[in-house]
Amino acid sequence: MASNGRRSLAHVLVASGLANLANPIAAIATAPILAQVLGPDGRGAVAAATAPLVLMTTAALLGIPEAVTYVVARTPGQSRPSVWRGSLIVLVSGVASTLSVVAAASYTSGGDSTVERLTVVTALALTPALLVGVQRGRAAGLGLFGRINAEKYIGALVRLGGIGAMAALDVLTVTSAVAVIAAAPIIAGMPYLRPVPDSVIDDSPETQGTKWGSILHFGLRIWIGTLSGVLLSRLDQVLMAPLSSLAELGFYVVAVNVADLALIFNNAVRDVLYATEAKGGTAGERAIVAARLSAALSLVLGVVLASTMTLWLPLVFGPEFAASVVPAAILLLAGVTGVPGSIAGAILSASGRPGLRSTSMVAAATVNIILLFLLAPALGAVGAAIATLIGSLIAANANIIFVSQRLPHGFKDFYGVRRTDFQLALAVVQRLTHPQHVSKD
Repeated sequence: MASNGRRSLAHVLVASGLANLANPIAAIATAPILAQVLGPDGRGAVAAATAPLVLMTTAALLGIPEAVTYVVARTPGQSRPSVWRGSLIVLVSGVASTLSVVAAASYTSGGDSTVERLTVVTALALTPALLVGVQRGRAAGLGLFGRINAEKYIGALVRLGGIGAMAALDVLTVTSAVAVIAAAPIIAGMPYLRPVPDSVIDDSPETQGTKWGSILHFGLRIWIGTLSGVLLSRLDQVLMAPLSSLAELGFYVVAVNVADLALIFNNAVRDVLYATEAKGGTAGERAIVAARLSAALSLVLGVVLASTMTLWLPLVFGPEFAASVVPAAILLLAGVTGVPGSIAGAILSASGRPGLRSTSMVAAATVNIILLFLLAPALGAVGAAIATLIGSLIAANANIIFVSQRLPHGFKDFYGVRRTDFQLALAVVQRLTHPQHVSKD
């Protein structure tokens, strides 16, 4: 059975890795369209109008999806009550967050009346997107990764198809682009409308009785780290327009799109390992091996992108976006060096220690915000990228230190690649390509 379990995990990781390609591919495919049709100012306007929505879609979740995943993974019989309780919590949070986005729109728009109006309109998509997040947490806890992958594919197709079609019809504007980006996450939630098969839910009496406090308490502990993480990765896009300009925001968004490509595999590994390791409340050697292999693959992708983007980035996005090359290189460095720490953060949460991950993220976000206000006005996109790099290094290494202090994994275990790692990776590939040869014992 052990072989079957590893094979199953391998298939999940590969399928999730492929699904994680969907949004980056959609982003990188639509980014040149938006850049060339709208220009730096128009691309910056789209980012300024949607950045508060993207930021609050994560921040307002209060860690509830992760809490639902944790509870449901351990006690599948709590699937239905957990998702209802989680939905009610984020419903209240969504209304409050929508009002806050509307109230701050005049500032985050950088004084642009059109961006301010669009920000207010996109805020209406916040609460539905939060409810989709709760359903995603339930699906992860039940191991229904096929639905999560379907969500990613649908969201990517809506974004790419919508923006591509409007560009082809010559009706792509800042307003229409914002509408597609805001609607895509909601439409992508369709796979969760399907009923969950009773076969995946254990309704035995011993799984009943999870209270509101269990979800909210765990959610709030992990939410502090999640909020700090989203501030670290998204607040710069919200503040770039008022601190610098819409054009600098346009350059920075393109740099983020490029840097995200190096992390597509790591994001899948992190999310799947969190859901699977939460079942046992700890993390074994496979999580450390996954951290090393994920870091190695991300490094390869990062080096390829960084060494070639001076050739293709201006061609793909337009010569005006040559200014995105330097911030993209800095963000690639931030992403690649942060990979081991992101897995360490998932290990902390899966082992019931989300507060430690939150401590790391709070420290990193605090430094990042201070540096953002100091560097962005003078250096624009480059300054924001430097702030992100320093914050990412703090978060990643603090997570690893916490793991090494409290779990049987040393700091050095997260770095470098061992020969046995490649042997394990080869064995996984063999299981995927020749499943009939795997023992069923």
